[in-house]
Amino acid sequence: MRVIRKWLPLIIILFPFLVLLPLVNIITDPAGVFMDDSEEIAEAILSGEKPYVLSGNANERRMRQFMLRNLENADCFAVGSSVVMCVDQDMTGNALYYNLGESSADFYDILAEFAFMDIYGKMPSEIIFSVDTLFFDEENYEKDDNNKEYRPFSNYMIDKIEGKEPSIPEVDNYASLKIKMNRMFSVTYFQDAMFYIKNKGWDVMIDRIKGHRWGLVGEGDYEGEYYVPDGSIVYPKSVRDNTSEDVRKDCEKYGITPFSRDSELSEKSLRVFEELISYLVMHGVNVKLFLCPVAPSLWKRINNESEYPMLFRLESFTRDIAAKKGLTVIGSYNPDAFELKNSDFYDARHIRPETLKRCFEF
Repeated sequence: MRVIRKWLPLIIILFPFLVLLPLVNIITDPAGVFMDDSEEIAEAILSGEKPYVLSGNANERRMRQFMLRNLENADCFAVGSSVVMCVDQDMTGNALYYNLGESSADFYDILAEFAFMDIYGKMPSEIIFSVDTLFFDEENYEKDDNNKEYRPFSNYMIDKIEGKEPSIPEVDNYASLKIKMNRMFSVTYFQDAMFYIKNKGWDVMIDRIKGHRWGLVGEGDYEGEYYVPDGSIVYPKSVRDNTSEDVRKDCEKYGITPFSRDSELSEKSLRVFEELISYLVMHGVNVKLFLCPVAPSLWKRINNESEYPMLFRLESFTRDIAAKKGLTVIGSYNPDAFELKNSDFYDARHIRPETLKRCFEF
């Protein structure tokens, strides 16, 4: 009894937190550990619908995997980071085009997508490959613990392009019981959940409890972000309404360290990229390399090759690869090459789709 009396005040104090912590972690679930809507959303896209994500967890990596697994016919894919996610079917003129872009897609993310193309027998005749520094920043992508479930597929693809005969990794899209228990009582996951709620509002909890996690855009205007049937995205009205001044402000606060001389293009990434391109060309894929311009106000900050050499080096490397392989290069990181203005962008890095259509032939 004395032991119980000793610890009872602490138990009373901690009890609400011990109940609240797992409850918030499970319901909010910012990483999609406990519930994942990716397959349903992928199926909606392939069925010709326009799905939006309200409060559910749509893991882009899983969603693209499910798209590759389930689509019946495809002739052209766009791969890369979010800068390519607005490239749509109309811009390519290909009725069998699908956009597989992923937010912040890095070395492992992109290789995993090519692995799924290979495994599911969906290698297209044409690839629009958005070349971004994220693929070449080994220091960052090796530290990133997100989506580690896809690392075996990335390594599968590396073995494949190096001429080996790797076995297909076991597909496991759902977190193990051990991970679920860890996240349920994780203080860090609770902090992530509270940050998610701060950005989305407490209504996200109510929506999830009600089961309203995602939906389909019907007739009329929808002001949030949504996917269209080719997998590309339409940004929310709040982003579409950004002015030139909004873009300028975003450029001023945009982190430019990854472009500086303190960063490096990873030798591993450069080697694997060239091997991947050679593999695709050898298998009859027409590869188009897309260099997405940055907004003029951001370019003004980094247009100094001695201080910020990364984009200069990466563009030179890309054009050298294209020349050796006889490939098409679309665009340039330099917005002045196309007389672009801040008004042609949503923010520091993302071009408006009408500008993409006007300036580039995909």
